[in-house]
Amino acid sequence: MTLISGQILKIISNVRQQFYCRYSSRATKKSKKASDRFSQYLILKACIKDYPQILESMHQYYYNFEPTCYSIGLHQNSIMDQIAMQKMAEGMTLVARCKYDGHIVGAAINESSNPWDPDLKEKLACHINCPQMKHWLLFQFFRHIYKDFRNFGTVCMYKRYLR
Repeated sequence: MTLISGQILKIISNVRQQFYCRYSSRATKKSKKASDRFSQYLILKACIKDYPQILESMHQYYYNFEPTCYSIGLHQNSIMDQIAMQKMAEGMTLVARCKYDGHIVGAAINESSNPWDPDLKEKLACHINCPQMKHWLLFQFFRHIYKDFRNFGTVCMYKRYLR
């Protein structure tokens, strides 16, 4: 190896080290900024006193823009409130609170994954008196999905629909 090629390799290794140091410092700066941005919120389990505020937020930000509700003009409905309250009563709803003033800035309504009762959903869909809810396709759609999903493992539903 000549003297010139040795010096070139030394310069290249120095450039690599400098590039690595710059890149790694930028990556840590970005991650610090992201952690600072999210550190001002606390993720907590929702209390019963939070339920009305969560429902109000759903009316204001979710139901008006949800595609099915928007297409049939359904905005505020007691049946959807009952379903949301039942899911919140399971105790798995999470809220994001501002660390400084305690206001709720977001919520996630979760439910347990247990077997559904499609017959009860069908009875509910058939006994609705509200004309907009009567045509709410989501009830009819979920009614059939729940029935088929219950039989997914036993009747090979995927083979039936992939033909």
